[in-house]
Amino acid sequence: MADPTVSVTAGSTEVVGIGTSFIERAGDLFLLAGLAVPIAFSVPGKITLAQPWPGDTLAGRADFATQRSGPYWSTAVTTNLQINDLLSKLDAALPLRFDAAAPFTQRASLNNQPAGFIFLSVDPSPFTLYVKLANTNSSSDWSTGQAVKTTPAASTEEAQAAAAAASTAQAAAEERAAFAANAVSVASGAAAAARGSAADVRQYAAIVGAAAFDFAFDGSPDPSNDWST
Repeated sequence: MADPTVSVTAGSTEVVGIGTSFIERAGDLFLLAGLAVPIAFSVPGKITLAQPWPGDTLAGRADFATQRSGPYWSTAVTTNLQINDLLSKLDAALPLRFDAAAPFTQRASLNNQPAGFIFLSVDPSPFTLYVKLANTNSSSDWSTGQAVKTTPAASTEEAQAAAAAASTAQAAAEERAAFAANAVSVASGAAAAARGSAADVRQYAAIVGAAAFDFAFDGSPDPSNDWST
């Protein structure tokens, strides 16, 4: 695979690369032919210099280099940039936006804020939003408070999945309860049938027992002389 090369024209701020993948930032240096020129910005195939190229026109040169010495590569600067980027993305994703949040008693200290300023009262409950409609440094500048509903909504995939799981568990519990109730009903019916059968058996046994002692030796319907000697 061929080495990356660059070409630059005398007096130009454009360095064109072939096979390059530049990621240089403002303040880094482009080095070629003994010259070092600050970089304004770059894309993978091109570098834009902060100053015109002071040397001769050069083409297809592979002996170039870059030096990442700009402020972007400083740990503190990079961290701050990343944090600011994250905060801006988070701010854009919030369901509501406000400029200050504090107990309602502190709202008066913000009477001098410009129109459009949004204050979130966090005490007493419920959370309430107030908007500056004017800037006369007066409490009358504020809009009527708008209460913020803080009941969580099942809008995320995780919340929806949890709700579905809870619904499934509830349905399963109800099904088991119905099965148990049915089993109790069946058992109760079986017990009643068993009690009825036992009563029938006792009655039958009583009849058989009585008949066993009624020996009609003479065939007479009068039982008084049925007994043997």
